[in-house]
Amino acid sequence: IAGVRDLAGLTAIVCAAARRLTGADGATLARCDGEACDALGEDAISPLWRGRRFALDDCAAGRAIRQARPLLIADLVSAALDLPELAPDTFVRGLSLVPVKHGEPLGVLGCYWAQPHHISAEELGLQQALADAAAVGLANLDLYRRLEDARIEAEHLAQVKTVFLANLSHEIR
Repeated sequence: IAGVRDLAGLTAIVCAAARRLTGADGATLARCDGEACDALGEDAISPLWRGRRFALDDCAAGRAIRQARPLLIADLVSAALDLPELAPDTFVRGLSLVPVKHGEPLGVLGCYWAQPHHISAEELGLQQALADAAAVGLANLDLYRRLEDARIEAEHLAQVKTVFLANLSHEIR
């Protein structure tokens, strides 16, 4: 994760690992963007949320982000929650969402199962460890972006300086 240089790569690694380590039928990484949550990508038996955007107040991910703690739903059918993204026509029956970054979450890492599923402490620990690694990966991507912006700015300033010095030299002659 530390070596990934793009968001798609980070998302693919985290979701694939989450699915494998928890035995989930799907995993998704979502990021908070103001008052909305963007599903960045997923690894699932059937795509559900990739590329979709939900208001934080209207989705399970938003609840986990706002509460800054895991949201575990062993059986969505019996939970009877008003969450549009978890409509009965999806295959999801069990769900766990953990915050990406402690304190002020950047998003969530979600795992979901086609059957009701009581997530074990070990599965939840692995999922949270991956979410913590994803937080570091997102911070690294932000750092790489800022470094690239600084490099471009430095190149631009060097060009301006060169032109300025050339003009100054020409005026002195």
